[in-house]
Amino acid sequence: MRGIGEDSAFYTTASPWLAGGRQGGPVGEGHQTSAEAGDSTFARGLAEHGLWGKRGSLIAIHPPRLTIRLMCNHYANSPEIQAELSTWREFIAWDLKAPLPPEAEAVETDVWPRRKAWVVRQEGVSQEGGGAFADIMAWGVPLSLPGKRPGTTVTKYVTNIRNLDSPFWRSMLARPQQRCLVPFARFAEPKIGAGREEHWFTLKERPIGAFAGLWRADANGAKVFAFLTCEPNPLVAPLHPKAMPVILHESDYARWLEGSEADARALAVPYPSQLMGVS
Repeated sequence: MRGIGEDSAFYTTASPWLAGGRQGGPVGEGHQTSAEAGDSTFARGLAEHGLWGKRGSLIAIHPPRLTIRLMCNHYANSPEIQAELSTWREFIAWDLKAPLPPEAEAVETDVWPRRKAWVVRQEGVSQEGGGAFADIMAWGVPLSLPGKRPGTTVTKYVTNIRNLDSPFWRSMLARPQQRCLVPFARFAEPKIGAGREEHWFTLKERPIGAFAGLWRADANGAKVFAFLTCEPNPLVAPLHPKAMPVILHESDYARWLEGSEADARALAVPYPSQLMGVS
């Protein structure tokens, strides 16, 4: 299937039918899930029924509740993230004297969809006088889909990117200026059948790692981002078989920010299990 692909997202809606849900469970702001919304037929069905389940049935109706399987929609940073980013200087052209956005101090340690988060992006390439700098963006790239009723829309905020063959993502991937590093100290995956409990994954030898991200400006000019996912490694797979974030090796930071599209695609692979821990 072409289109957005198996991207993780959550929805807000102007449709009263979808906002109210069905069978006793609202599907609205704050509910995270996955969808193959790039396929027009599937997107139409999603807008009409408020649920999806092709190839794995990520949502199942268990009256009177709607059960949603979350994925890759919670991560955290250390309070010392600004100092930790300084260690990236040997891998990218990082300037500690570059001014930080005024809102940097207000960014929360825990990151959820549509919350503000740290991102490192580049302005030109370092060999030509450019370099990377810290920025603050909202997590989730908005996509509008038609609602059930005429004149209504459903907004999908894509947080995780799986299908790089989608024209939407491919055009961003092809432009190094739209790639970014997403710093993280740990990321969460839900414990199946355990309510709100989560597994937390960390990197053994680094206090701060980086997801491979893409960013753009939304319709209002605000900067938003999402990060790539891939097949899970042997550590993640038993706990979350759907996917895991694309985590970059430090030696690949510059390649992700400045390389060709082929270079960037080659980095979308599982991170080695032996370099990770889980709690």
